[in-house]
Amino acid sequence: MHDRAIKGNTEWTKYEIVLNVSVRATGISFGALLDGTGKIWFDNIQFEVIADPSGFKNTKRQADPANLNFEE
Repeated sequence: MHDRAIKGNTEWTKYEIVLNVSVRATGISFGALLDGTGKIWFDNIQFEVIADPSGFKNTKRQADPANLNFEE
């Protein structure tokens, strides 16, 4: 979400991240980055398989995971 960072104090808000997961994937890791002071709260995290992602506009898609060695 680097191009749509959450800033300041906000009420409970739903955020979605849609990404392609390679069929070769053996796991999914997730987390959060807090830049500065404050708190991050998570609730009701869900993972869904989306059969037809064509309805998601303004998303950046990659065929396979990128920067797995964290050198970019």
